[in-house]
Amino acid sequence: MPDLSDRTGRKVKDYGTAGRFAVKLVTPKGALRIARFAVELARKRKAEGKPGKVTCVTKSNVMPRTDGLYQETVVLCMNLYGDILSDLGAETAGGLGLAPAGNFGDGRAYFESVHGSAPDIAGQGIANPTATIRSAALMLEHMGMGAEAQRLDAAVGRVYRDGRTLTPDQGGTAKTREVAQAVLAEYRNA
Repeated sequence: MPDLSDRTGRKVKDYGTAGRFAVKLVTPKGALRIARFAVELARKRKAEGKPGKVTCVTKSNVMPRTDGLYQETVVLCMNLYGDILSDLGAETAGGLGLAPAGNFGDGRAYFESVHGSAPDIAGQGIANPTATIRSAALMLEHMGMGAEAQRLDAAVGRVYRDGRTLTPDQGGTAKTREVAQAVLAEYRNA
């Protein structure tokens, strides 16, 4: 029997040769709701002097009835493809520890690090808190506290420019708490 453990040593369930089937439900109403949100966010950001762009990512050549709705509605992508793109973008920008995320629904939103809980380094004090801090900035912006969000992002930027208090994934030796405290000090001093 082959070794069924992933790179962290955790056991992976053996599904044998049985195939798997997944169903994806996409409604015109849902696609339109997400599209409207994306366009309004792009307009708001453009009015603030930031890039105001919406990009479409689909696999409509394979799934024209589901993914095709996004191209027919507006330029946008489903969560699965957004996850893939955000991971790729984060790696290009310097790693998953840098990437914030905002998830928006009807009248609700939550904010998190793209990297998730990082169980492979849990309890070691080496997780990069930047994505979580930047997710908090996204939350502040969403709540109408744009000045505070910019101040928090600027504090993160100053810590990175200084380069003395960075976690191992960014070439430093600082612990999670030390980076968070450095950002807090910069935020307070701004």
